[in-house]
Amino acid sequence: NTTTYEGIQAAVQLQSSSSSNRPYTQSEVLLRIPLEAQITRKTALETLLSLLPPEQNGRSTHLEELDDAFVLALYLAHERGLGINSRVWPYIATLPLRPTCALHWGWRQSVVDIVTAMSVEMGTDVQGWPN
Repeated sequence: NTTTYEGIQAAVQLQSSSSSNRPYTQSEVLLRIPLEAQITRKTALETLLSLLPPEQNGRSTHLEELDDAFVLALYLAHERGLGINSRVWPYIATLPLRPTCALHWGWRQSVVDIVTAMSVEMGTDVQGWPN
């Protein structure tokens, strides 16, 4: 059973004790992650939709229409907010404190500078981009 912390630790220990010094092949299975332990679009949507107030039940939320990456980012933001109470906290704890993506508020000025440079120096049409 690898769905519990103890089960995962036992699987890792077994792998460590049975491995040799030879390199792994590309087709070799190193670790099996049970579907119920994986973060998927389906589990993210189930969690996010369950957070909506009861009066929203049955009404379209448009969450289902969002891109996979956005749904998963929203889910991870929610889980990070739960802290150690998150079911995926061990994974969340490995993520950088300051995301290295342009959507993070801390990068706003850099994004503005790049968009301005694209407009001024390269003649790119940036109408409607962040400014």
